Amino acid sequence: MNAPGKNSSTPFFELGMEEWDDIMDVNLKGIVITCQIFAGRMIEQKRNGSIINISSVSSTTPLSKVFTYSVSKAGLNSVTQFLAREFASEGIRVNAIIPGFFPAEQNRKILSPDRIESIMKHTPMNRFGTPEELKGAAVFLASDQASSFVTGTLLRVDGGFGSMTI
Repeated sequence: MNAPGKNSSTPFFELGMEEWDDIMDVNLKGIVITCQIFAGRMIEQKRNGSIINISSVSSTTPLSKVFTYSVSKAGLNSVTQFLAREFASEGIRVNAIIPGFFPAEQNRKILSPDRIESIMKHTPMNRFGTPEELKGAAVFLASDQASSFVTGTLLRVDGGFGSMTI
C-alpha cells in the first residue's frame, strides 16, 4: 500500500516552485518510483499481486487551500488507472482508495472550526472517518479472491462526500 501525503495551504499566487516540487515529489513521484520497484519485482518473480495507492477526495473535487495537494492526488488517480492497464496482463491489479476526511496530522493545520463545519455540510454521514474504516477497503483490494477482477478502481471511503452537490 502506497500512502504518502504532504499538504500545504499556501495560496496559489504565493506558491513557489520549490514547495510545488516538494509536494509533487512526495505525493506523486514517490508513488511512481515505488510502483516501478514493486511491480518490477512482481513481474520478475512472476507473482500476481495488488498495488493499492491512497488518493484523496480532493483528487476529484479540488478543495480550497490545498491546490498542490489536490493536483498531486489527481495525478495519482491517473497513474493508478494507467498502471492498472499496463500491468493487468502480468496479473497485477492496481487500485486506489479515495479517503474522505480523516483527522490526519497533515490536515490539522487547515482544520479551522469554519472549515470543519463546511466539511460536515458536504459529508452526508456528518462525521470524520476513522483509520479502522479504511481497513475494510484495503483488505478487499488486497484480497486475491474478493477483488480478483478489480483493477483501475478508485474506491471512495468518504462518508458520502463525493456524492454531494449543491
